[in-house]
Parts: sequence; C-alpha cells; structure tokens
Amino acid sequence: MLRPYQTEAIKQIRIAHEGGKTPLCVMATGTGKTHVFVEYAKQSEGRAMIIAERQEIVMQARSKIAATGETCEIEMGDLKVNDNLWGRPRFVCASIQTLNAQRNCGRRYAKFDWASLKLLVIDEAHHAVAKGYQRVIEHARKENPDIKIMGVTATPDRLDKRSMGNVFNEVAYRYEMDSAIKDGYLVPIRQHMVQVKSMDFSSARTTAGDLNAGDLDRIMNYERNLHGVCVPTMDLAGDRPTLVFAASINHAQRISEIINRHRPGQACFITGKTPSDERAELLKEFREGKYQFLVNVQIATEGWDCPPVACVAVARPTKSRALYAQMVGRGTRPMVPVTEVEAGARRQSIAFSTKPDCLVLDFVGNSGRHQLVCSIDILKPSLPKEVRESVKVRVEALTDEGEHVAPSQLDRIVAEEEEAYRRSRVVASVQYNTSDIDPFTMLGIKAKPLSKWSNTRQLTEKQTAILVNAGINVNNMPVHQQRQAIEKIFERSRKGLCSMKQMALLCKFGYSSAEVKTWTRQTAGATLDQIRNNGWKATN
Repeated sequence: MLRPYQTEAIKQIRIAHEGGKTPLCVMATGTGKTHVFVEYAKQSEGRAMIIAERQEIVMQARSKIAATGETCEIEMGDLKVNDNLWGRPRFVCASIQTLNAQRNCGRRYAKFDWASLKLLVIDEAHHAVAKGYQRVIEHARKENPDIKIMGVTATPDRLDKRSMGNVFNEVAYRYEMDSAIKDGYLVPIRQHMVQVKSMDFSSARTTAGDLNAGDLDRIMNYERNLHGVCVPTMDLAGDRPTLVFAASINHAQRISEIINRHRPGQACFITGKTPSDERAELLKEFREGKYQFLVNVQIATEGWDCPPVACVAVARPTKSRALYAQMVGRGTRPMVPVTEVEAGARRQSIAFSTKPDCLVLDFVGNSGRHQLVCSIDILKPSLPKEVRESVKVRVEALTDEGEHVAPSQLDRIVAEEEEAYRRSRVVASVQYNTSDIDPFTMLGIKAKPLSKWSNTRQLTEKQTAILVNAGINVNNMPVHQQRQAIEKIFERSRKGLCSMKQMALLCKFGYSSAEVKTWTRQTAGATLDQIRNNGWKATN
C-alpha cells in the first residue's frame, strides 16, 4: 500500500507530464522513491526503462519491480535484455555505463526499440547532467519525441553548480528528511559533534566545490586524527551497528585496523577496489551482525539499504549537502514496519523499537575558511545561515560536554536561536548601537591576565563571528580574553540566560547590568517586547 506522500508524489508527476514538463521528484533516502516510480510506471501505459549509476541501484530497482509481479530484465555488463517484439519485458533496468558501451560500431542504447518505451526514469537523478546520461536522453527523444522522462533523487544539490534545470524543468514533488522524521517514517537523528583538536582543515584546498580529496586524505590520516576518530566512535557508538565513512582506501584500512586492535574482529572495510563478490559477502555479514563496524569509501552512499545501521560516523568531512545527506540517510531507516495510520503512533512504534534513533557522529576541528556540513544542515535546511551557524555552535558546545543532542533538544535550541535572530533584526531596525559591549564589565567578572597557561591559539572564524554577533569588539581584546568571553557566552546559553545584546539594550533603557544579567532569555525578550510596544520607551 502506498503512503500518502507517495500517492501525492505520483499525482504531481502525472500533472507535470500532462503539462509537457520533465519533472524531478525529490524524496529523502528511505522514503520509497523506487516505490513511487514503479507504481507510476505501472499506472502508465506501455514499457519503462530505469537507468542508474551503480550496480547496487540497478539490482535494487529490479528486485522491487519483480516483487510487484511485473516482468523486468537487466541490461548491465554481461546481462542483456531480449528486446525483440515477442520477448520484450515491460520493465528494463540498466546501468548508464552499459548503455554507453560501444557495440558493433555503436552504443548499446541503440539496440532498444525506443518507440515502444513510454517512460524513462533516471534514478539518483543528480547525476543526469553527466555526458553519458545526456547521450541516452538525446537518443531517446530523437527516436521517440513523445517519451516521458522523469528523475528521482534524495539530493538535488550539485557542488559543481551544473544546473539540473538543463534536464528537468520542474520539481514536481519534494519530501525532505525532516518531514519524514516528523511523520514517523524515518527514525529521529541524535546528534553528536566530536571536537578533534588536532584536526585542521584550514590548509585544505577546494576542488569541484568540496574539500580536495588528496588534502582530506592527508589530514585524516595523521595518527592523532585517526585515533581521534576511532576511539570516540567506539566509545559513543556503544553496541550500535555502525557505518563509518572514510576519506580514502588507506584511511578505511587504518580505521578498520585500529578498531580491531581494541575490539578484535569487530570491523571490516569495503572500497571500490573490493571485488564485487567479496563486497557483497561483507555487506551481508555486517547486516547479519558478524561485524559491528563497517568502514567504507563511497560505497554505501547510494542504493544500499541496511535498516540495522544505528550509528553513522562521518569521518570524511564534506562541504556537500548532497553527499552528507546520502551518508546520514543510510542510518535513518526504521527497524519496524511503519504501518500505523497516525504519525504519532508511527513515531511511538519507532521509539519502542530496537532502533529508536540514529546517532550521527560529526568529527570537527578547525574548519578554517570551509563551511563543512553537519546534520543540522539537512534537518533544518530552511534556517537562515546566521541561525544555522549559531545552532551548530551550541550543539558543538553541548557535545563537548559528552551529551548527545536529542531531537527535542535540537528543536528547542533552534526555536531559541530563531527567536534571538528575530529580535536581533528588530533591534537593528531601531538602530541602537550595541557593537562595543564589554562582556567583563557587563557581567561583573574579572578579565584573566595573560599567563603561561593561557590559551593563545587564534579563534576560528566561526568563534570570532559568535563574539561579533554578540556585539563584542574583538579588535583590541587579547585572544585569551576572547576565549574567556566566548566561554561565558556558551555558559549563559546553556543556562538559558539572556544574551549580551539583550543586556546592552536593556541597560540603554535604565536597567542595571547587575539586575538583568540573571534574567533568562525569555524574560529579557518579554521586557524588550513591552518596551517596543510602548514606542521604545522604558516601562519600569
């Protein structure tokens, strides 16, 4: 039985096709994209071809089509479809590499009778701008101008900025991860940001929009960084089946080796160089529980389903939201059937299952000029950049103290930072200058003198931005005092106390800093709202 959002997706795809569009359907990993296009194809007249990037995706699509009772054959490598008039299957699943392979002075896609194909589905459609896909699409349209084309993907973002609009001219339907979690179809994410002080990405170059692969490999393979990933992963994962994403083949080998030193026989690794039969066997053994830790390099990002995964360790930091969403999506599938009618009942069913949530471990250090992606970017994609960065800093501060940030905590932090952002814009609109706040005078604390124990390492851009956003002038403040100030900001934030900007503005209206420094964020905000409603005149 189709879920409500799947039914709506099929409806919107049909409307787009009837309007002459080439639609894209965006659905989070684990929400059943394959079910959508298979059901849509079944409801449509004629034959359909599904093309995909990798063997696992082709085989997955074929198995799900066969499960519906439809005939389906594979065009991939040595597997060939009988496309004559009397033996044609209704569905064909093909790999893009095979379709583009040379055959009798032509390409293999030329063997098909495209006039008999009514629908062309591009799975993982963010790849569709590549030349191989373009060749197939152009050939299909040339042979059959009436053919309907659609794409499905969880991640329409492309770091190389090549426009998917050249292939798809309408996003017919969108169902993001945060919606699927709230609706009880995916497990909630429990966030933990692991601060590895020796991890410094400031020297890494950017290539095709992401961290340069060679630079990332070099940084992640430093001995301190390897242990900075492995030890917290083992400690924090507990007994959860854990999927680790590594930066390179060597990195995957080293992580697996170190984990096995501590927990013999509990880790294995797979890469693109692993023979397909060996890879399939290791994946099967991991699924069955023989290994707790599966370390991989760009293998388990697309087209691999393994519901037991309850911890995802992102040991290859990235600037790509698309890649990050694919990695985290491997751990969000529930272990129980979500058949209940009400969303609340589905969420409760997941909460009482053997996998109530998925723990995501992000390894962070000095990101330098790079904006690295974490789970907040995919769970709260619509947040303003300023709010998202503030939320990340607070989550990082909490997890530094050993906490996992639960979904309810994250929602509360987001709500508080959104409210703070809203109020900061109101403050800006009345043009009160709070850019020269002295945190030590305002809080009545003594600035620490410089000593041999002082931490004089420069703050990151993100940390400096926190001080500047708080209205603190850092230009003439020594680094060790900047660190003292930011610690106080984090401390106040954890306790729910009002912000420096709130204090400064309240002081302008006659309140003393000694009085307001103990106020909560909510109390300060309510008082400022009263002042605003009073025409920006003090009410006390």
